[in-house]
Formats: sequence, structure tokens, C-alpha cells
Amino acid sequence: MGIQLLAIASISLGLISRLYLVGTLPLWIDETFTYQLLARPIYSLIDGTLDPTHPPGYYLYLKFWFFFNNSVIWLRLSSILFFLISCCLLFGIGKRITSRNYAYFLVTSYALSGYAVIYDWQIRAYSGLTAFILFSIYLLVMNPTKVIIFTFLILNILGIFFDYGFVWYLGSLILFLFYQAIFSVNEKTKTKAALFLICAASSACLYLLIWLLFYRNFLFAGLEGIKWVGFYTNLSFVIPFFLGAAHRLPLFITTQLGLFIIGCFYLLRTKQNILFYFLLISSVVLIYTTNIISLLLIPILHVRSMQVVGLSVIFTFALSFCWLYTRKFNSILLIALFVYVINFMLIINTLFLYPGKLLIKF
Repeated sequence: MGIQLLAIASISLGLISRLYLVGTLPLWIDETFTYQLLARPIYSLIDGTLDPTHPPGYYLYLKFWFFFNNSVIWLRLSSILFFLISCCLLFGIGKRITSRNYAYFLVTSYALSGYAVIYDWQIRAYSGLTAFILFSIYLLVMNPTKVIIFTFLILNILGIFFDYGFVWYLGSLILFLFYQAIFSVNEKTKTKAALFLICAASSACLYLLIWLLFYRNFLFAGLEGIKWVGFYTNLSFVIPFFLGAAHRLPLFITTQLGLFIIGCFYLLRTKQNILFYFLLISSVVLIYTTNIISLLLIPILHVRSMQVVGLSVIFTFALSFCWLYTRKFNSILLIALFVYVINFMLIINTLFLYPGKLLIKF
């Protein structure tokens, strides 16, 4: 009952904090740009001429919200909806792949994440992208019925057209499923992986076909539009960013990094669901190869779009909380949770200094 109340309290605090940000923070430059585009006709949002750096899916979703009310708060509430959906999906994922206790800690880890709260209040696609990724993972851990397989296929297609950050997730997912389909010793697992692999690969191929037919002419304009991110791919930014550690303060970086290491150790020691390995590998490999690859492909390595890495860290934090709880290290767990909450509140305070600051400079 204790950790159930913890999860409820965490969601409540996370929701109240995000609603406070929704109602008090001024529009920052990217939100203003998005808001202005919503006044344009739907066809101009679909054809890619107004914003070649993003697919049209999120704009069409916001256009639906814009139809009912065009206020800033109303549009920001769409991100709050995605936050609540993500909490539900995380609980379902955690319960299926490990246990109900882990599910409670997973929801806590997300709701009070210094990384997630940067996204979950604004008129941008980030919070929705997180929900799309989690929905895909949720379907991945279910039994592969015809309905699930078809939904998985459609969801992945929609995810790519919602935001290009979904490509990071889908690429990692295809590699993971390919590994399972080839090397798994369990025939049932191999069959399931093969089915999902076909769906994931089909989603990617269909997206590529549509992109070649309609959006390829905007490639160079899109790359030029986000060339600036090369300044923010060094590890001194990337590591604190994905850890969600506040202000580069040693206490919070050390705590967050310590939780990540404990979670990794627990994962490898207990041989959890292989999905954890997928998340862990995504996190470590993508973080440490960012600097190298970005020398050639800077726009593709946009840290704002790498939610699969941030989610990997959140899943790993939850593992560390669960390990401390299982081993009955209650005092250490309480201290870790206390520091985690303080870190969360410091991130919120920084957002008031400049709403977009933590998305470009940690």
C-alpha cells in the first residue's frame, strides 16, 4: 500500500506542477512559432512548406484542439493529456514486464522526472512523442493477436508522422526485434519478434516511400533549420540533460548517475525482461556516440528528439528504486526519493527563469 500511495502522490505532484507551468509560463519562441502556424490552412501544414523540420502529424493534432479553443492554456493542456496517458501506459508496461511494485516506481520515476517535466507542459510535440513511444512499447509486451499486430503497425506509422523523434525509437526497435528473431532460443519469442519486426520494418518503409514522394524536396531546408544543434551535442550537456539533473550541481548529478548505475547493475544481475536491455543499450550507446556521429549528421542527433534515451534512463531509475525497496534499504530509498523530488522542483524553478532554456542549454 505504501508504494501505491507513493505513485498516487507522485502523479498528483507531477500533474499539479505541470498544470502550474501551463498556467503561468509565458510563450517561448518555439511555442510562439507553433501557435502562429495553427492559424494557417490545413493543407499548408500537410505539404511541409511552413515547417520542413517537422512532420505534419502534431500540427494536425493541434489543429483539432485549436478548433475548440485557441487559447494558449487550452493548447498546452494537450501535453498534459499526453502526460496522463503516458502514466497509464508506464504502469501497464511495468506490471507486464516485471511486477506491480516496479510499475508503481516506474510511474513515480516518470511523474517526478527532471527530464520529462521539461516537455510535458508546452505547445510542442515532445510530450506526445513520449506517449507514442510508450504506446508502441506497451503493445510490444502484449500477446501478438491480430488486433495488436495491426494496431502496432498503424501506431508506428502515425508515430513517425507525429514527430521525427519517433525514428530514433523505431530504429532501435528494429535492431532489437531483429536480434530477438535471429538469436532467441525460445521459439515463441522468435515468432513474436518476427511478427513485430515485419510491422516495424513495414512502418519504416511506408514512411520512407511517402517521404520520398512528398517531402524529399525539403531535406536541405530542414537540415539547415536545425544546424544549430551541433553546439549542444557535447557530453557536458547530453549526460545531465538525459539524467534530468538540475543545474549541473554535483549533488544532483551524482545522485541521478548513482541511481542509473544501480538500476543497470540490478538489471544485469537479475536478468530482467530483455526489453530492459534494449532500453539500456539505447541509452548508453546513443549517449556516448552522439559526439562522434554528430560531426557528420548533426541534425539527426537532435537531443530533443531522442526521447527513447530519456525514457531508458527513467526505466532504469525505477529499477534502482525497486531494488532498494526489495532489499529493504528503506532509509537510502527515502533519501534517494527526497533528492529526486528536490531535483524535480529545481528543474521547475529553472523553467521560470527562461521557459526554453533547458531544451537548449543545461
